[in-house]
Amino acid sequence: MRYLCVKSLLLMTILLVSIGGQCSMLHAGTIDGVAAVVDDKVIMLSDVIAKARKLGVDKNAPNVLHSVLQLMVENIIVEKTCQEMGIPAPEDEEVKNVSNKTGLSIEDARIFIMKERLMDIVVRSRVVVTDRMIKDYYRSHDEYKGSFSVRLAQIVIKNDETKIKSVLDAIRQGEPFDKVALEYSDVLIHGGCDMGWIPVKDLSPEVKAALGRAKKGEVVGPVRKGKYAFVFKLLDVGTKGNKTFAEAKDGIKHILEDRYRKKVFKHWLKTISDKYFVGIYI
Repeated sequence: MRYLCVKSLLLMTILLVSIGGQCSMLHAGTIDGVAAVVDDKVIMLSDVIAKARKLGVDKNAPNVLHSVLQLMVENIIVEKTCQEMGIPAPEDEEVKNVSNKTGLSIEDARIFIMKERLMDIVVRSRVVVTDRMIKDYYRSHDEYKGSFSVRLAQIVIKNDETKIKSVLDAIRQGEPFDKVALEYSDVLIHGGCDMGWIPVKDLSPEVKAALGRAKKGEVVGPVRKGKYAFVFKLLDVGTKGNKTFAEAKDGIKHILEDRYRKKVFKHWLKTISDKYFVGIYI
């Protein structure tokens, strides 16, 4: 399960409206006001700001408060709909587990579970993902083709010219690279020097330039960056991360099912929302 994050950004001029329907502009000195009403539930502006803070978004950025408020309204409608449909509230232990796994607050984890259950009941049977859809997704996403990658070993030295010279001398004299790394490197990876496979596109310009036309087994460096000098050994070269259609099929099906399930659910929830009085005042 994945948390539905608020990503759009907001705020311009905010209009606050009282429950009775009288409007007033939000001035710099205004402390609070009604942001929305959903039937018998009132959401205050202070509630929206507090929610934005919990979500870790900037309440002063354009459209953020409005997006957060929309999420809060949706959560209330989900809760009301679950109650009307007789969907049982999540057990405390389940809520705690989801909270621990996702980093959501207890309240957000509870709503998240209810939303997932509601989606399963009203949407799942309406979502059909065909083999053609899966193949089109596979062909249009380069990540399944893998990336040209290198497997590197490294020796990292804080700028110390004497130590750098000792490293290079030891390697020229035929000392095994991993032995030299254990003796001189200021940074080791899990107790060794093997960095594993790294996509070439993710390498820094300095490392790319140093590797240049290096062949498997060659040592390059030192590559100087900031307070450190790096010596690399090119262990291997190849395409990594590629997946055949058969390997990727199940994962793609899950991605598409999840995408369309949420899309259909949003549409369904919008239709259900007409049952309730919803007033948005910012």
